[in-house]
Amino acid sequence: MDLQAVHKSLHWLFKAVCIQVVGGFAASEDVGYEGLFTTALDEFHHRCQDIQQPLPAWASGDFIIPSLGQFEMGGQHFVGFMDAFGKLHRFELKDKQVCATYRMMRTGFYNESLKAGTIGRGFLFHETDPPRDCPFGQAVCRVQNAMGPNDNTFVNTMRIGKHGVSLTDSPVGLEFDPKTLDIIGNYQWEDSLTSRKVPYTSSAHPLQHPATGELVDFVGIQNVLTGDATMRLYELKAETPKSRRSLVDIPDGIPPYMHSFGLTSRHVVLPHMPVKFDFTSVLLTGEMTKAFQEISITKTSPDNAFHVMSLAGDGQKFIRTLPASDRLYYTHTVNTYENESGIVIDLSTAPTNPFQRNLTLAFMMDKAARDGDKGARMVVRRFLLPFDGGDIAPVAHSELLSDPLMSTDFLTINPRSAGKKHCFFWSVQWFTDHSSMASMAVMKHELCGQSAERSSLSWSRKNWYPSEPTLLPSPEAGAPEDAGILVFTALDGAKRQTFLILLDAATMEVLSEAGPFPPIGFTTHGEFYAADASGSDSGAVEIPVVV
Repeated sequence: MDLQAVHKSLHWLFKAVCIQVVGGFAASEDVGYEGLFTTALDEFHHRCQDIQQPLPAWASGDFIIPSLGQFEMGGQHFVGFMDAFGKLHRFELKDKQVCATYRMMRTGFYNESLKAGTIGRGFLFHETDPPRDCPFGQAVCRVQNAMGPNDNTFVNTMRIGKHGVSLTDSPVGLEFDPKTLDIIGNYQWEDSLTSRKVPYTSSAHPLQHPATGELVDFVGIQNVLTGDATMRLYELKAETPKSRRSLVDIPDGIPPYMHSFGLTSRHVVLPHMPVKFDFTSVLLTGEMTKAFQEISITKTSPDNAFHVMSLAGDGQKFIRTLPASDRLYYTHTVNTYENESGIVIDLSTAPTNPFQRNLTLAFMMDKAARDGDKGARMVVRRFLLPFDGGDIAPVAHSELLSDPLMSTDFLTINPRSAGKKHCFFWSVQWFTDHSSMASMAVMKHELCGQSAERSSLSWSRKNWYPSEPTLLPSPEAGAPEDAGILVFTALDGAKRQTFLILLDAATMEVLSEAGPFPPIGFTTHGEFYAADASGSDSGAVEIPVVV
């Protein structure tokens, strides 16, 4: 029997009992939670608010975070909330002031919809309500959807030199002006990385190489004759922002879907969910939800495993499998590092396929339905992938790093710890009262046993709904790993106003807050772009290290 696991389970059970006793078994009222899924069209430039404490010079820069901006047009409503028109927000941090800029993303999809006065053509997770007009039959409309702009990419952002790029899990990114947030158009690569290939996916979560600092991502390429897929890993330098350099190709068989991945200085780790990315089903049905097809798993399989490839170019690859009963459903990577025995990777995992959950607006507006969603309880797990064992072997060990009665996702670490052993991560928590999804907090997680009392530090306010936190690390020599400023937005549900919150990352106490600003809907992944010594934005490659 795993006594450590039993001890942790009893610890979380005791916490659950305490929460219920203190709360009198009363569920949260969830006041204003629907504001996360309500159209917010406010647009403005450089609206400034003073804050309580001056920021250190190293915390000067821009915090950019995308959101869902508009849920309907011309009498038609999006059914899937992730289909909504995207919006960008920039918060400029400097000294004792925060200045906000809000801008709807004038994508091809948005512009064509405005011109038509209704939701335009393009692939959606769910057809609109009422459905878009289809006078020549569904087959024609599906072709029109395939030919549509399909550029509503608002999951994440990155800076490449002076270029701002908005990303999703598509091989196509969208360029935007980092200051005005105006959309420029598709980001045009000037290389041959996918020449004469059929790219079908990428990751919205590129990583910085722990040793070189260069940006690393992958593009999925499918062989149209055999159906097999290859993940082509590449790096990108600020000096050549439109030219990707191929690092390694990782053969992957059935085309996998991976929202994020792991990277050390020597290896790339591709977690394979037992999920096939099937674009043919999208073409046949017209809905993006059909892209994520379950793979039947009855025994250990490379389709439910971690695929590890050496970055040395020597072709060395190994696979570490999980039992068929332990399906590797996950969303985001916390961090990946190596020790003497193998590779450690921490992931936010789910009991069911997180990309086939009910992601409709109606579901998110229904308190009883969302609170009863057992697939919504994400937990962070640590996996040890041993070096020993040959080409294929089992995962050596896994353990739980977060409370299984809550949901933990939207994660960040100190970016200086990327690729190294880390002792802290920060996250958004849902179900903090163990019953209501909308009971939310930003939480600090302590992993190394240095101070147990700090493991439960968090920020929360009743009926406030925070975004993913981003850590601005202290640059001081010898600074502790948890020294820095945590930045995120939070919607005050009762007043339908948004604030920018700045916390001491070590103590989780409020340093300053700016607001109120007009409401921001459901947010995806934020990123901070530091200003250089001259006060302008750095031209370096800057990306979310862990999201």
